[in-house]
Order: sequence, then C-alpha cells, then structure tokens
Amino acid sequence: FPSHDTSSNFHISELCCYPGWCAGRDIEEVCPGLKGDKFDIVVFPVPASDVITLTYTSGVTEDIDITIVSAYGVTMNTLSVIGAPFNYSKTFNISSYAPGLYNVIVRTANEEKNIQFLKL
Repeated sequence: FPSHDTSSNFHISELCCYPGWCAGRDIEEVCPGLKGDKFDIVVFPVPASDVITLTYTSGVTEDIDITIVSAYGVTMNTLSVIGAPFNYSKTFNISSYAPGLYNVIVRTANEEKNIQFLKL
C-alpha cells in the first residue's frame, strides 16, 4: 500500500524551478511567480575565478541588457540580447578581472535586477 497521497499537489516556492531547466513545461505552469514580465537571475559559481554563468528565467520572451560593473563603478562587460527566451544562460570570461566584488545588472523594459559575485 502507498505511503503517500499521490493525488496531493503542493506549491513549494523553494522547489519551483531550476533556472535553465523546466522539463519542457510552460514556465508559467512551473513557476507561477514568474508570470508576465517578472524575471529571476542567478550567477554561479560564487566565488569565481575564471568564468561566471548568468541564468535568466522569465515568463515572457523579451529583450534584456546585461551589464557587469566593478565595485568602483567601472563597466567591465555589456551584452544586449534581443528576444531572450524564457530560460537564457550566458557564460562570461572574468579571468582578466581584478579580484573583488562585482555587480551584474539585468534590465528589461519594465524591471531591473542586480546580483553580486566575488572574483578571486
């Protein structure tokens, strides 16, 4: 006999979605919090030495601008992505960056998010 109720359905936000992988399902079904023009970003590994990977997850396909800025306000890298898909991933070579704290800024037409990483 089963040890759990197979008909139960729970929304657990911490387990909602893995950026870059949603098993081919509609992102709005997998991550209801990302409906419309809301998005989420993740940078890894942290700390980093040679490369970082940025993952962007959204409920819509839209244009995004990505900027990496040093703690001193120096723009280190910029990238514009036209029509970024629901799950977009980009790896940046940071091997030439000086050790320190950096901000990754992601902008859409309606929102801006920042995330930091440490370069060793």
